[in-house]
Amino acid sequence: MVYIVVRINRVTLRLILSATGISVCCFLLVLIVRNFSNNTHEKESKSVKCDYPSTQTLFSQTTSSVSNITRNKPILKPCKPIKKTSPVQRAIVIYYPHHQSEEFFPEVRWLYRSWVEMLLGEPSTWRTDLVIFTYNFSSEFRRLGCVHRLRQNKEEPSMCRLFLYVPIQFRTKNITDNDFQHAFDDAKRVIESYKDINDSFIGVPLVNDKETFDAKRSESLYENLRTYGYIDSINSIYEGYWTFKTYDFILRTDIDVFIYRHFATYIPSNCTFITGGGGYSTDFNRRKLKRIANDMGFVHVDITNMGSTWYGSPYDAYLVANQTLYGMLWLAHYEFAMPERESKLGTLMWPEWHFGVLLLYGQHLALNHLVGINQIRLRMGQDLLDLSSTDDRVEYVQQRIRLNLHCWHTDLPFSKFAFKMGKYNQTDLEKYKNDTTAQAYAMRMALESNNFGNDTHQIEPEPVKCDCSLTQNSFSQTIPSVSNITPNKPILKPCKPIKKTSPVQRAIVIYYPSHQSEYFFPEVKWLYRSWVEMLLGEPSTWRTDLVIFTYNFSSEFRRLGCVNRLRQNKQEPSMCRLFLYVPIQFRTKNITDNDFQHAFDDAKRVIESYKDMNDSFIGVPLVNDKETFDAKHVFIYHHFATYIPSNCAFITGGGRYTTEFNRRKLKSIAHDMGFAHVNLLNMGSTWYGSPYDGYLVANQTLHGMLWLALYEFAMPERESKLGTLMWPEWHYGVLLLYGQQLALNHLVGINQIRILIGHNLLDQLTTDDRVEYVQKGIRLNLHCWHTDLPFSKFVFKMGKYNQTDLEKYKNGKTAQAYAMRMALESKYMTLEELAAYGRKKSLSS
Repeated sequence: MVYIVVRINRVTLRLILSATGISVCCFLLVLIVRNFSNNTHEKESKSVKCDYPSTQTLFSQTTSSVSNITRNKPILKPCKPIKKTSPVQRAIVIYYPHHQSEEFFPEVRWLYRSWVEMLLGEPSTWRTDLVIFTYNFSSEFRRLGCVHRLRQNKEEPSMCRLFLYVPIQFRTKNITDNDFQHAFDDAKRVIESYKDINDSFIGVPLVNDKETFDAKRSESLYENLRTYGYIDSINSIYEGYWTFKTYDFILRTDIDVFIYRHFATYIPSNCTFITGGGGYSTDFNRRKLKRIANDMGFVHVDITNMGSTWYGSPYDAYLVANQTLYGMLWLAHYEFAMPERESKLGTLMWPEWHFGVLLLYGQHLALNHLVGINQIRLRMGQDLLDLSSTDDRVEYVQQRIRLNLHCWHTDLPFSKFAFKMGKYNQTDLEKYKNDTTAQAYAMRMALESNNFGNDTHQIEPEPVKCDCSLTQNSFSQTIPSVSNITPNKPILKPCKPIKKTSPVQRAIVIYYPSHQSEYFFPEVKWLYRSWVEMLLGEPSTWRTDLVIFTYNFSSEFRRLGCVNRLRQNKQEPSMCRLFLYVPIQFRTKNITDNDFQHAFDDAKRVIESYKDMNDSFIGVPLVNDKETFDAKHVFIYHHFATYIPSNCAFITGGGRYTTEFNRRKLKSIAHDMGFAHVNLLNMGSTWYGSPYDGYLVANQTLHGMLWLALYEFAMPERESKLGTLMWPEWHYGVLLLYGQQLALNHLVGINQIRILIGHNLLDQLTTDDRVEYVQKGIRLNLHCWHTDLPFSKFVFKMGKYNQTDLEKYKNGKTAQAYAMRMALESKYMTLEELAAYGRKKSLSS
């Protein structure tokens, strides 16, 4: 028999109190955990997240945070399909810039004329209003019969309705003060002068309507996009939503369109939101926009080339307008630099990346996101909307599916430009009356609008049939894979610190473009001269070679004593070593065929002519070496002689390329590449560290440069058509520094290198006339920047220092004096004298 003995302790008051206390603590702990979980869930449920803390303060002239730019919380509404047999209320909605009436009122007239033509074929229970947002109720609209009131009911006839809207560019402080109190004073006086208009005043924005007005976003639009010509055509849809939300459908359109007959009986089926076709997409911007969507926290489903004409429910249009504005602001803040936003580039960047189509880019982001989160059902209606007004074919007319015609930028008839220039004034209207093409329809509507009357409604409508099934549009476009660009596999090597008392071997490495010798050889000479000067102070067991990569072993380098051989041992003296390298621009098929077999033929013949050179030939690239086949205007300063990096640090100089704009942009691009980013910036192009670290950084820098060239710089930028217009925000000329920033952030982030940004060590200015840096003994090299102050490389090459007295600089202790002396001595000395001094490690007075 087995016994289980359970010992029960005596229950005391202390035990009861202890148990009660523990229970209370557990209960409170559960409550805390549950509350914390709930809060976390609430935070995660927001549609948009921004992982960039600096987003809130990047632009002092903008809104204080992204959340102030948009409320990204679309609300699902159930779909209630509308039958064609039911009463249907529609609105054709435009924005009209009243301050540009001479340019745009002719377009309003022909749009109005085509709207009237379309109404002839509309079912008797349907109503289609022409809704115009503008800032002034001018007499022209009064004469067209436009009214200033909301639709009252389904029976009210189709009308032109004009609502007052304050354009973004006019939202100055005087206008927006006190909730836009005096924004419409002038417009109200005009309306009051029309004695028969007694309706309630309709003004947009409605500042107390939180659904349609965001004061901070309005301010941000003014600060950033008030000069963008199309901003009001989208913002009026968002802020004006309350004026047209009772319609079943709206057609949002530009002014330069004609409403076609078939629109009379066509409505979207299955609650679809239809867009026309756009012509803005290229492989370059398609991929770029996908990267940006990810950066925004937006979904992207690879739909592209959507046009700016929309046809769908008012609520869908409101959603799209809201997110489009958000996308436009994001792009303006973070993807378009100030020169682009100020239109200084003109059309140089079209079609790759053009600020002029910001609306379409913002809409692209919005529609991809809303489709991706199942907020709208999109149909790409290239077969329905935006037929060209130049089309002289009849098949579209026979198919009866085109809903509107759009004027593109052309001189072919019908051309809006030719029309406004009066080139059609002598055109015979009769020839177009029986012509059924889109071209003829546009021509007739425009010409008749010049002499518009009430007797023009003569065209009988024809029934329309259309398959409005939802279409899926995916655009497969080939992008080279990253794996084809670079092997991104850095290999850890252990750190073995080198003591200053040990023998040290160093190399100063430059690339010399032999085909530009007239410009760059003077720089090589002063660099060589300063290298020799530095050698005078080097410890006896140290060696520092000057290594030059170039495509030709010219006689000048021969006279300088340069050799074409690798370092043999630690005892070999410091030398100038020249290795043959094939520049990228010369790697044509003829050169690269058969593993670069004949790439160095000319250089070899030159070397063979030097009878005393019997070393093995050194040529780069070494194509069978899988590890490796994938600045001159400086002076080496005294202090370099005894300085080496400690603790295996990789030292860079300081750069001057960073702005808030490109800082954030490069961080976003790093994320897109799958690179780490640790917020290092402004690194210069001078490096000092181990050869392996230099190799790693060069490898990843090349990867970064290729990525940027493929995906972030459009062809006009790569072809240098922009000059310096984009400096300093985003400039192709500093591609190397951008690529290097990506590389260094990544390598530091994955613990492959230990970096020291050596502002106090490398790249001191050659114009510096202070002595403190010299006294501290920490500056390792001097760098020539773009300046005319002494020492200036430009002034030197122009011969303006030829009469300079060298004696005055011999005892100078400043960086400026050192640069001047090195450059002048390199000019006065023959190449043979320079070589001799290099061999002797000494200089005569």
